Amino acid sequence: MFFLASMDTLLSSRPPLEYLKPFDKSSYRNLEGIIERDRNYPAHFEDGPPPEPSKVESYRERKEREWKEEMIEHRRRIEEKVKDWKPKLNSKATHDPYKTLFVSNLDKTVDEMRLRRVFLDYGDVKKVVIVKNLNGVSKGYAFIEFTNYEDYKSLLFNYL
Repeated sequence: MFFLASMDTLLSSRPPLEYLKPFDKSSYRNLEGIIERDRNYPAHFEDGPPPEPSKVESYRERKEREWKEEMIEHRRRIEEKVKDWKPKLNSKATHDPYKTLFVSNLDKTVDEMRLRRVFLDYGDVKKVVIVKNLNGVSKGYAFIEFTNYEDYKSLLFNYL
């Protein structure tokens, strides 16, 4: 029986809201006088027109400016490197590109002597350079420079 009585109280509707009279808007004070007084506030301290607002750089403008600065710095570094670049003084490079053959897909265990022996059949080999990484392991390609252009040319025309 208690259960049914409590269910009635739970499911019963609330009483209607009490009616309140709307408030009078004219009872609030007018703020225009304060705004008029504050509008002339800077005139008490400054003699001319107000200063221009400072320009704030947007995210996109900042990124574009940084990119341009980075590109200018990059170009400057490249120009410095070009001034210092002297390929003729590199002892590891071959000297004449018109007599140099590029060989790739080499096994990591191939050494200069073995390559020299293979290419001596086609002519005098002046220099063999196997390109290696910083640890001294072959990268799998080499440059072979011949003493005569004719030897180099005959090798190329045999395989073309």
